[in-house]
Amino acid sequence: MVSGKKAFIFGILGLAFGYFCHRLVLLYDSLPNQPPLERLAYLLGEGQNQVLNPLWNGQDWVATAARLGGETGKVPKAGVIISFAGGAHGTPAAYGHVAFVEKVYPDGSFLISETNYNGNPNYTFRKLSGVDSTISFAYTTK
Repeated sequence: MVSGKKAFIFGILGLAFGYFCHRLVLLYDSLPNQPPLERLAYLLGEGQNQVLNPLWNGQDWVATAARLGGETGKVPKAGVIISFAGGAHGTPAAYGHVAFVEKVYPDGSFLISETNYNGNPNYTFRKLSGVDSTISFAYTTK
């Protein structure tokens, strides 16, 4: 059985994959006067930035969830996705970061789990003292 947390993560990944495929089709269709192989070459070259950047950048996850009809906000809750704006909290300026909220404490601080923070490929935990303008959360997806 899949837990609620895992179902949420898989839901986000499903949205991301669906969004990726949708963007590829739109981009492919936007090149109607070119032969199929030239369209494909464009998608593999110049087009990848148009399709992949919103998908892979952690700073874009909550905005993408909101655009697709998901519930988002600025209040931490256990079991939700947290997204950091690029350059905030030690994240890469160009990409930001995404993590998972494990627990919220009475004082407003919260524990997150993540991988690839500061280049560390291990699964790690970090406690944040609170929310600022560079943090947002995705509660549900549609």
